[in-house]
Amino acid sequence: MQSEQARLLNDDNLADQYRALFTLKAIGQKGDRRAIEAIYEAIQKSSSALLKHELAYVLGQINDSYALPHLNTILADESQDVMVRHEAAESLGAISNLDSLDILKKYSADQSLDVSIRETCDISIKKIEFDHRPGKDTDNDNEENQIPVIDPAPATKSSDLNAKDVKNLRDIYLNDGLPLFERYRAMFGLRNIVLNSTSSQDIHTEALNAIADGFTDKSALFRHEVAYVFGQIDSPAAIPCLLKVLYDENEHEMVRHEAAETLGGLGADSKTAKDALIDFANNQSAPKVIRDSCIVALDMLAYEQSGQFQYADGIEKA
Repeated sequence: MQSEQARLLNDDNLADQYRALFTLKAIGQKGDRRAIEAIYEAIQKSSSALLKHELAYVLGQINDSYALPHLNTILADESQDVMVRHEAAESLGAISNLDSLDILKKYSADQSLDVSIRETCDISIKKIEFDHRPGKDTDNDNEENQIPVIDPAPATKSSDLNAKDVKNLRDIYLNDGLPLFERYRAMFGLRNIVLNSTSSQDIHTEALNAIADGFTDKSALFRHEVAYVFGQIDSPAAIPCLLKVLYDENEHEMVRHEAAETLGGLGADSKTAKDALIDFANNQSAPKVIRDSCIVALDMLAYEQSGQFQYADGIEKA
């Protein structure tokens, strides 16, 4: 444990910090709360907004109410980067404790905050209310997640896996007049259709294209989630649109960084993607969060190509 803490606090090696973080995540998910304290300490001490936002994300994925006071502090801390506070709000939704509703409602209504923080608070409020709704065990509105993560909104259930199903989800997903929570549910429903092994190739492609259409949305938070979902899908077909996002200097840094990290998981299939990540990692004029994301993405790519058993390489030692 101490060696992983030391790795996590070493700001001279960002890629190694990420590996240490995911080692601590695995430890925390086994109930060792020292991992939560180590992660929170790193949020307080790190100089990297990218790392701190990932630290806050992992606190939610550990899914232990012990982390709630720490997440409340991060969300309330005006000195933290928008990305970090947004991730703290999302993690409160992931843990889904009714006691979190008060602070989330407070910040969702604060018009002085960046819209991404307010939008995330609203999504987390709706997720907690959804998770604790009366009749949840019998209303048949619980889609089993196909990957081991806690999504910011539960996927809309898809049973037929046909073209009509994709169209219905796409209509909800792209309707910016609907609450983001409902649109996120449709997004993850489309993702699940893509991941479903029984989907036909045509349905798979149609759902994938529908998700890509989300990159034109007016919400940066929404667009960043689109890039994240493409990482979960792990499809090389997403590389061209992700590269377009990464190179778009007018795009929000939150979205570009997510595109970069997703490309790290797909770069083994594309020399163009790998070359783009190398260029941005070495480009001192690029925003720091983009450079840092590309450094982490290249380490992920190196892991994918190495044949190593797991990315969290300190688990056996810990």
